[in-house]
Amino acid sequence: MIFNALDYVCGRESMIRIRNRHLHKSRINVRSYMKQHNIVWGDLDIIENNIKLITKVIAIALAPLILIVTGLWLAYRRKLRLRLINEEI
Repeated sequence: MIFNALDYVCGRESMIRIRNRHLHKSRINVRSYMKQHNIVWGDLDIIENNIKLITKVIAIALAPLILIVTGLWLAYRRKLRLRLINEEI
């Protein structure tokens, strides 16, 4: 969807028509992984849904969290640098 929005803004509407609009099956196949490795924790449906939910939350929250931590770290470094410059004067 993001690529389609970018192509629309750039005026490349032909690229929008090329992309597939169908939803794909989830790539997280917990059930087959658990069967393949003989892992039994309980109700497979509940476990599969919980693992998928956790994976989605991590995928959604990790990028903003990294940006926030990086921004705070850079602001702290900048503050230290300014403090050192002011002490020298």
